[in-house]
Amino acid sequence: MSEHKIKQNLLAAAIALLGGTAHSALAQNAAPAQQLEEIQITGSRLQRPGITSPVPVTAVSSEELTFIAPGNLSQGLQQLPQFLNNATAQNRGTFLGSAGQAFLNIRGMGAQRTLVLLNGRRVAPSDRQSSVDVNLFPDAMISRVDVVTGGASAAYGADALAGVANFVVNTDYQGFQVSVQKGETEYHDGKNWEASLSGGFDLGDKAHVIASLEAYHNDDIRGYRAGLDERDWFERWGWVNNPAWSASDPPGTQPQRLTLPEVHSSAFTPGGKINQPGFRYNNYTFIEDGTQLRLFVPGAINGGGATSGGPEYAIANLGQRENLQSEVNRKNLFFNIDYPLNERTTFNFQAIAGKNAAYGHKLNGGLGPSMMGIWAGTIYVDNAFLPETVRQAMLEQGLTSFRMEKGGALPGRNNFQDDYTDGTEVSQTMFLLGVDHHLNNGWDVNAYYQRGKSHKHMLLDNLLRVDRWFLAQDAVRDPQSGKIVCRVQLFNPTPQQLAESVQGVLVPSPQGPVPIASPVGLDNSIADCQPLNIFGWGNVSQAAQDYVVSDKWAESYVTQDFAEAVLSGDVFNARSTGPISFSLGATWRKEYLEQTAYPREIDALGPPLNRPALGIQGIPGGYTGGSPNLHAFSNLTTFGGQFDVWEVFGETLVPLLNKGTQRLDLNLAARHSDYSLAGGVLTWKAGLDFQVTQALRLRTTYSRDVREATFAERFDKAGGGTTVNDPLFNGQPFNITTASGGNPDVKPEQAATYVVGFVYQPRWLPGLDVSADYYDIDLSGAIGSIGFQRVVDDCAAGNQALCAQIDRDPASNQITRVEDFFTNIDAARTRGVDMEVAYRTEINLFPEQQENLTLRLLASYLAENSNTPSGGRKTDFAGAGLTPKWTSTATLNYDIGPWRVFLSHRFIDKSKFNVNWVEGVDVDNNYLEAVSWVNLRVGYTGRLDDGATWEVYGNITNLFGADPPPNPGTVGRGLPGGANAMHQTLALGRSYVLGLSLRF
Repeated sequence: MSEHKIKQNLLAAAIALLGGTAHSALAQNAAPAQQLEEIQITGSRLQRPGITSPVPVTAVSSEELTFIAPGNLSQGLQQLPQFLNNATAQNRGTFLGSAGQAFLNIRGMGAQRTLVLLNGRRVAPSDRQSSVDVNLFPDAMISRVDVVTGGASAAYGADALAGVANFVVNTDYQGFQVSVQKGETEYHDGKNWEASLSGGFDLGDKAHVIASLEAYHNDDIRGYRAGLDERDWFERWGWVNNPAWSASDPPGTQPQRLTLPEVHSSAFTPGGKINQPGFRYNNYTFIEDGTQLRLFVPGAINGGGATSGGPEYAIANLGQRENLQSEVNRKNLFFNIDYPLNERTTFNFQAIAGKNAAYGHKLNGGLGPSMMGIWAGTIYVDNAFLPETVRQAMLEQGLTSFRMEKGGALPGRNNFQDDYTDGTEVSQTMFLLGVDHHLNNGWDVNAYYQRGKSHKHMLLDNLLRVDRWFLAQDAVRDPQSGKIVCRVQLFNPTPQQLAESVQGVLVPSPQGPVPIASPVGLDNSIADCQPLNIFGWGNVSQAAQDYVVSDKWAESYVTQDFAEAVLSGDVFNARSTGPISFSLGATWRKEYLEQTAYPREIDALGPPLNRPALGIQGIPGGYTGGSPNLHAFSNLTTFGGQFDVWEVFGETLVPLLNKGTQRLDLNLAARHSDYSLAGGVLTWKAGLDFQVTQALRLRTTYSRDVREATFAERFDKAGGGTTVNDPLFNGQPFNITTASGGNPDVKPEQAATYVVGFVYQPRWLPGLDVSADYYDIDLSGAIGSIGFQRVVDDCAAGNQALCAQIDRDPASNQITRVEDFFTNIDAARTRGVDMEVAYRTEINLFPEQQENLTLRLLASYLAENSNTPSGGRKTDFAGAGLTPKWTSTATLNYDIGPWRVFLSHRFIDKSKFNVNWVEGVDVDNNYLEAVSWVNLRVGYTGRLDDGATWEVYGNITNLFGADPPPNPGTVGRGLPGGANAMHQTLALGRSYVLGLSLRF
């Protein structure tokens, strides 16, 4: 019999056992003996009174999380040091990002390595990254969140390499609660509100129902007007190549880069800048109306395509803005009913439905036209909108064309993409049917089936069509009529001519090179072409605006079916050290994804290609060799896939010592998983939990954990653009096209996880709890992409395998394209220490008042976060980028009578901007400064005559108005200077929330 068939039979047998025992319980009248309440520890499948776990678990109440960050629980979890770089609903990424959704990221190892549970059960993913959107969870019904910071694949299956976040629902809730709150920032933007209705009640004599309805909204914060203009921290910090630096000087004589404010491009401008060496008007920029030129005047320090300050800064700064926060809408519904059929058997039905949406509205066209570097435009001498003074100069010098670089769009002008909006809308439903049954022998059987479906609608309204843009930009006068027309209309090529011009041409696609039907779109792109004036600050006619943009959207569907049956109980109850606990189970899971990009007939024709013989010319190489579609930088593909996995698992807890205050338990777990795409994988865990004294407990685990590749890591390939620093050109930045995404040949990654720690609860100070755990997660065959810059750097360091992923221009040797697909990199390792100190006590500062004080400190130290590509060098990112070495959250909760005061302090350590740079050699300052901020919440609780209670509260986030530190970057398509993603709270400024809660 095949292994696959054996697993089917095991799962069927477990369900049959459940059905048979449930039937026998119906015929019995005797009630089971009274037992102590059993508890479930997250990280273990075992249930027994007084159980402790060798795996470290941090439990945080939902109340504490909402005090830390009012809004939703995901925002509160973002403030805990166990998490790094969670994707929260307010993140600015929309079309291709996670805005509107919230994905958890334990230790910064990636959301795909964090397993999210709801009441100890798996939850259906919501996107191609196989990530769970915790915004769907019923915040009002969550009692606490347990964070397991050790490998838990043997207990729960794949995806638990970094840890587990289990949202525990209070299924016994009785009563009714209404909560409303409203807030905004100190700049009177980012307005938000949240409302929830929740309750729990008995239905008839047996059933118990809990339900909640929640809604949330926050306004976007746009990049101009009240967005960034009024925030004094925004100074456009960036890097400019040091004019005094020389490659021949001894290292450290002068830093290669200077960190400066008011950094902008010296190569491109919103009006368009001529970059044609030898031409009389080289380094000139077009004035506002595009009819004349003036000399571009850089700032005092200028180098590497960037400059600081100067008379051009104000225009560049206004023309290059990105939103600080997306508009977010969230609503969800939760329903749960427990129905005890008898004293031994309880049926459970659960339903979740939600919709999250996020939109980025960019009224001034976002970044505007990207016409710089490898995307720079070519302006021909017969362009109808070219000023005559420039045309005559070209004729005098024998120039037929010149290179022009343009980027940025000023608000209030006639731009390329006015009213450009990108957004994501996600709808998801989940239904669960489960049953719990107590057997006669004291064992328990739990089984459930769950189906989850999500639909993700990604939209880009008024997205720039590259083919139409350059057809329209190449405007000339018709020699017959004298009217301004598109050059291609003078040739008016037939469909047959278009097809013949690309015969034999292959372009990239997720499935490999494919033929192309035409160099430009066949949707009347030539017949409908409208001449476009590219010169100046925004002189595009309405007809041209309408012509060069069109909508793009995509639909993504993810479906998960999941079934599980678990049998658990004790044996050898007469043992002197205590009974041995067992848990045995089987699961089946199937996931399916389908993603389609629209309009398909447009994407199927890209990228655009030059065919001068047909009047199609001037399309830059960055676009002709870039994304395989006609829309600029849309980076979305059509793909799909599915897999299923059968698993059997078991866990046991064996008491080895039970003498006085001393107790030693051995915890073992194992799981065999059979993936349809990757074959069989074995995971296991061994742990010891030693109660040394009444005050001191030691714990340690060693486990083997796995993670299967996500849909995106296997199947999703895309093209795009970025900026890299090329070591072959002394670190000079270059704009390049990119290819990245899935690799169907990746194997499951495996991790050896070691955790050792202690818990100390001294008798000499009741209420004090101290714990610390060292963790070491060593991944082999980790799935990842190392980054475009890393590909370039490691190639320069001698990794020839990575050099094969780089294309260079044959004439200039400049980089034009870099590939960075997912692969099983040789190794990755994360290790560090988690610490927690909590103290709870009653105090007596004010007579005749009940007073309670709770202090808590959570801190994490990241000792290593490294990866090593195959055949490459090891790079440790601990203390660099988005992975600082030290993070902490401290809270103080003080209750006095009806008043409650809550303070929280968040600290994030300094981190390097670039782990490979040496301060004083590569850059003058290589560190993002450490930050800290304080949040305050004050609440007052009262009671109504009928016994109902109410609370009114106020919350101030970033109480003292701390600013984010300078976050410099390189000038690319956009300008640098925004806040680091870790410091989003500080970027918003001081924020206020007022709320009211009623409990009946």
